[in-house]
Parts: sequence; C-alpha cells; structure tokens
Amino acid sequence: MIQLSRLDEWTSGLDDATAATALLALGLRGRRVAGASGRAVHVPPIRTWTLGARGLTDRLATPAVELAAGLSERPCRVAVGGDVMAIEVARRLQAAPTVAAAFAALQREPGSLRHRPWGWPLRIGLLGFTAPEANALAAELKTVGRLPPLLVDVRRLEEEPAAVDVLVSNQPLAEAAVAILTAKPVANLVLFAGEPLQRWPVVEGLVTTIRAATGAMGAAIVPAGSLAMLGIVVREMSHALPIDVAITMAWGGEALLWAEADRLDRSLVPEVAVRRAREFRAATRVLAHAMPPEAPAAAMALDGMAAGAFAGETHEASSIAVESDSLDAALDATGDARWLQARVNPEADGELNELAIGANELLVFVGPAEEGALQTESAFDDSKLPWREEDADAFRLTVVLAPLVPRGEPQARELELPRFGRSQDVRFDLEVPVGTTEVSARILVLFRNRILQTAVVTGRVGESAALTELLALLPTLTGLDERRVFDAALLANHDTKGLRALIAHASPRTTVSEGGAVQATIDHLAAVLLRAADLKPAPNGLASKRAREILVELAVHGRELNDGLETLATAKRIQVVTAGGDWFLPIELAYEREAPNEGAMVCENFRRDPTACGPACPQSLDVVCPSAFWGLSRTIERHRFDPGLRENIGTQIVLVGQPRAKRRTLVLERALVGASARVKPPDLAPAIAALGAPVSSASDWTAWETALAAADTQLLVLLPHTNYADPSLEISNNKLKRGRIERRHVTGGRNVEPVVVLFGCRTAGTRGDPGGFASRFMMKDAAIVFHSIADLKAGHAAQLTERLATLLRSARERSAVSELLTQFRRDAVHAGLLAALAISAYGDADWRL
Repeated sequence: MIQLSRLDEWTSGLDDATAATALLALGLRGRRVAGASGRAVHVPPIRTWTLGARGLTDRLATPAVELAAGLSERPCRVAVGGDVMAIEVARRLQAAPTVAAAFAALQREPGSLRHRPWGWPLRIGLLGFTAPEANALAAELKTVGRLPPLLVDVRRLEEEPAAVDVLVSNQPLAEAAVAILTAKPVANLVLFAGEPLQRWPVVEGLVTTIRAATGAMGAAIVPAGSLAMLGIVVREMSHALPIDVAITMAWGGEALLWAEADRLDRSLVPEVAVRRAREFRAATRVLAHAMPPEAPAAAMALDGMAAGAFAGETHEASSIAVESDSLDAALDATGDARWLQARVNPEADGELNELAIGANELLVFVGPAEEGALQTESAFDDSKLPWREEDADAFRLTVVLAPLVPRGEPQARELELPRFGRSQDVRFDLEVPVGTTEVSARILVLFRNRILQTAVVTGRVGESAALTELLALLPTLTGLDERRVFDAALLANHDTKGLRALIAHASPRTTVSEGGAVQATIDHLAAVLLRAADLKPAPNGLASKRAREILVELAVHGRELNDGLETLATAKRIQVVTAGGDWFLPIELAYEREAPNEGAMVCENFRRDPTACGPACPQSLDVVCPSAFWGLSRTIERHRFDPGLRENIGTQIVLVGQPRAKRRTLVLERALVGASARVKPPDLAPAIAALGAPVSSASDWTAWETALAAADTQLLVLLPHTNYADPSLEISNNKLKRGRIERRHVTGGRNVEPVVVLFGCRTAGTRGDPGGFASRFMMKDAAIVFHSIADLKAGHAAQLTERLATLLRSARERSAVSELLTQFRRDAVHAGLLAALAISAYGDADWRL
C-alpha cells in the first residue's frame, strides 16, 4: 500500500520530470510533483486525439502503452474525440504510464446553462440518497480524504436544493437522469456510481441530456461502492491538481470521464483565487465609493495565493473560502441601489417621456437612478442573485412588454444585468393606433421563468407616462441559485379599462390573451365544484354514478381551461401570480386530455393506484382520468397581489416567509385549532387527533390570540364559517372581520412562519373577492396558506383537514410542500372526496416539511 504522505520523501532530489516519471512508475498516474516541500505545481498539458471510424477495432485491442505512444514523452492528459466509442479508447489510455488522465472530449451545446465557477469549500450535492446514506457518505469523504477544515460542503439536494460543484447520484444512470431532469440542479460535474459498461450510445445520450439540464462541464461514472474516494479527489484538487487527474488518481484509472477540455483547468485552486481577486478589481472600477478596508486585504490575500507554490499542508483552499466570504460581504455592503427604469421616446421633441400616436420607443434598463427616467418607487434588489454560483459577469434576465391598452403582441428581450452598475437598454416598440387616448403596458422581469418584478407603463397620449404598480415577489433575490427552476409563469391581471388579461411566459414564448372567455369557464367549474361539495364519499368511491358524472363534467370544462392556457401545455412547474382584479384562476382544474364522453368510466389504473397513471393509461374518450387534472400532476406556486391591500410597503408587495439557504424547512411542533360552531364534535375529533401532540383548541378569537402569544405555534388549523357580505370568519359563534386579522392572529408576535390550514366555504377564490381570507393571512407572515376555492360542507372540511394533517405530520425526507399538496389532492380524490379538487395554496413552492 503506497503511503501518500511519503511521496515527497521518495522524490527528494529529483527534478520535476524525473519525479513525475518515478511516481507514474509506482502507479500514481498524474500525481502532482509538488507536495509538502512546496515545489511549484506541475499541471500536465492536455493533448487532443481525434478518432476516426477506421481502425477503431484495432485500437481497442492495442495495449495501452502502444496506444499512447507518440502522444507525449512526458505525463499528459488526453482528450479523445471524434467517435461515439471515444470513451472506450479513453478508458484504455488510462493504463498508459505517461497518461495522467484520459477522457472523452465534449463540446458546449448551444443554449446550455452557464457554468458555475468552482469555489471553496467545494460544494457536493447528493441526489437520490436517504438522509442516513447522505450523512454516512459525508463522514466517509472527510475520513478517506483526510480533509482539512472548510474544504467541503456536503448537502442532500432533496433537503437543501443548491447549485453545486459536484453532483453525486447513487442511482442507475437512467433513473438518475429522470431525477436530475426533475430537480435541474446547476452543477460543474455529475458523478454516477456503478453503471454497467454497455450500450455506449445510450449511455452517452443520457450523459448529454443530463449535462443540458445541469450545465455541467463533465460527467463521470465510477465503480459501484467507491463514492468515498471522492474525498481523495477533493484533497488533491485542494493541492492544485486538475479534477480529471484527481479522478484518475482516486479511482486508479477505473473511472470513465466525459468533459469539456477547455473547462477542466478552471477547477484549479490558483484559477479560483485569480477569479475571486478579479471580481474585486472589477467592482472597484464600477462602484462610486470606496471599499471597506477588509475588501482590499481579502483581494490581496487571494492574489498572493494565486501566485504561491501551494505547499499543500497550509490549507490554501480553506483560506480561499475564508477570504472569499470576507470579499463577498464587503461587495454586498457597498453595492449601489438600482431601480427598474424606463424611458419613452428619448430622442423625440416635446415633453419628457411623452406618449404619442404611432410608433413609440420604450427603453427599459436596471441601474442607479437616472435623471429623466421613469422609475419604480422601490429598488430592484439584485444583491443576492447567484453571482458566486455561476460563471457570469452578468446575469441574463428576461424582460417582457405586454401591451394591454390598446392590446398588442407581447415582446420579449434579454437583459444582461452586471453585478454592479447599469445594465444596457433593451428596446421595445409600443404601437399606439390613431384614436387612442389612454395607454397601458405591463413590464415583467423574469429569471428562469420565475417572475421577479412587474410594473405598468401607463399614461395618456400627449402626456408624460408613469411607471406604476410595482410588484416585487421577493424582498431580495436571495438564493435564486438554490431555487428549483420553473417551466412557466402566468400573470393574471386587468388593464386600465377593467378587461381581464392573461400573460403566459414559457421561455422563449410569451402570449397575452383575453380573460373573458376563461372567466366563463371558471364560473362553470365553480358551479360543478359546488355539487362536489355535496357529494358524500360512497363505499364504492369513484365508481358511484354521481362521482363519475361530476368528474366528467369537470373534465369537459377543464379541457376548455386547458385550451386557454396553451403556452403552459408542457410545463410541470408553474408560477401563478394574480395582480389585482376580481378573479381567481384555478388552473389546477385544467384537464390535459380530450374531454371524455358522457357516461365515461373512471380510469381503472387510477382506481387501483392513483400514482400509477401515466402514458400507459387508456386514452379512450370513454375514460375520465383524474390524473389528467393539473392539480394532481403538476407543481403550482400561487401568489396574489392586491394593490388596495398594501400596508407600509408603498407600491411593493413583499412575500414574507420566503425560503432561504439553510432555512427552508418548516418544522411543525405545535398546532392550534379553531372551528365554526357548525362543525360537529364527532367530525372534528379525528382531525384534532391527526394533528398529534401538542395541540390546543381555541374557544374564540381572544383565546386564539392568547394561545399564539404564549408559545411558538407552527401549524394553524381553522375550519371557520365565512361571510362575504360582511367579510368575517366565525369560530365558536365568535366573528372576526377580515380587516381585523393582524400578525397577532398569525404569529402571536413571535418569530415563527406558520403553515395555515383554512378550510371553509371559499376561504379564497370567490368571484369579486378572489384573495378572500387566505391572502390576508399571507400578508400577516404565514409561510403557506392552504385554502378552499369552493364551498365546503362542515363535514367535508373536517375530513379534508384530517387527511391533510396526517400527511403534513407524517412527511418524511423533508418533502416539498407543493408535492405534498399534489399528493393530498390525488389521495383524497382516490378516496371519493372530490371536494379536494377545490383545495389550493398560497406560498412559495420551495418550502419543505
């Protein structure tokens, strides 16, 4: 067994080349020459070998030493390209003593995600591991690698989503691909264990798909049961070894690696130090005021590390982690405030920002306040965009202009937002026809299909425009690299004439449609849901005639709703934002299949197992499948903005209870229950039992306040009677008017972000009052509010509460709240409780339990 700590002793007195040859003869391919002695780092060069189809069979039979002959007399790394069997040739080359590493060469696909820059501590994300498995591997990595402090940040991605340096999966490649395509974490390298070495075209096709989803510069397959050797990779990388050489060394040439050759050396520790120091110098050129004294010191330290010898045991990589944190804190503290701004017809004569008949030029940008520009009242807080997480001097945001009055085709532009200073202008054409007197157009700013902010350009022809109604969905853009990407965003609002408009964006397509027809469909759905509220679960569940009839009618109207949302047809994760107005958009009831025939039977697959439905389900029009409703198959994050309900926030709505790094899990330790006098004790008792202990009940609203003030309470369960004529909630014959709901009714004045279960008659979603009571609880610091968008009978409310409480309390592996809601609807409908189709939620989809 070779002792790594004695390498310097064995190579004492040898020059670099001789020492390298000696180490290679010992079987340590690619081991860097410098060790504790502090000699200069030796990075083997990359040689490119492009294969052709001719002679490939002969090459695969050629001994490795002969195969490598002529590539280089000194240790080198070989990028093999040109043929689908390149990985097989690369695998054989690793046995040659002069090959430090060999890999199948890849090119960056057009439109791929940006690279995440390497950093320290090295962030390792585990996907597909149980919590005990993840903890065990994290401990093994540190033991096997004998890692000094601050070298690794190991996290289980189901629990803590994040952009990572190395994404590790212990699943077979095909299963891992499905999990990665669902989670879409940004990564530099993806590592798999134990994939059978066969059918290379299939393997390489999956690798290509995974790289496109993660933005990874490479992927590796290592022997099963050997993931702990990743600890050695981390240690050698911290000693300035390139990652491909570190992988070859750790697995003794048994690893298979696909990689972009021109990106591999960006993992080198000196490169990381240089990049961080360069960021500081770029910032000082842009920022108008002086840096704090700790910032230049941190940059000088990073420069010094980049020029140093990397003696190994002085923990340079750990020092980079410390200095980088110091530098980031200084940069964040000195960033100038920036606003979303616009200019209308900047070159025209006349009044500043004047709207005119004909073609109007609209320039939109983000930057420090500029004289003469229209700007929102609240700053565009971009300080927490993931500048550290991706290799970008600027982030690409999508800006959409949707003309509302007069109605026009939406336009989308890409805006490059630098970390500091002003963005460039993005230009839109706003056409105003003859006869128009009033103009209104909405601006949306999106990051990866997530709406960040919106504003409205509005004004009268011949007068100066204004930029109003800013809606900021996040108080800061904290940790957006750690947020799962949405497939689409949907904004429902009204224009200045009171007409409903739907703005749907699924990159790169944006559509604007009239909301009137959709509202008629919603009204029909509401009427059917009202009948579902009267339906008692029958012994034969969904087989009952009435249940089947209701499902069929919901599917028919749901199909119309689906057709009105064509832009979202393939989206599985959707963000829905309603901005003012009198409607609620229940896209959960959209039905993605063709409308079934009258008398259609409920899908037998769903009746046997509600999780088993999929492409194999019968497509017959004589079958209605509940899984085809969006609410049973998609993640839907819902937010509502009511301009008339702003409180101490100017024109900006701030969604409290936003998940943050290291704080995205809601722990439900204590519950409080309040119920209407209409809810019978025999119905309520099972729901209270399902909540577990400790749980208390409130006899009236005064008792409710007292209980919340006395102890941190994370789960609030209300089964009230609602009155919309005089908006109020009743529990125990005691009313609380909606305008009197304050934070003391939600948090008790304590530092908690509670989950609220608000099950009663249309606690949100009524026509004319779509925000209902649920949005009021969100405004007062709730993290999530589960609510009903249709009438619920008291007995149904209690049964649904029991089911939801059981699911929330029994959540394992820190499940996403959005996924639990989908599971709740699916299981309840399977049991014949069709009223579950009327359950929705406000709040961030990334909260976990």
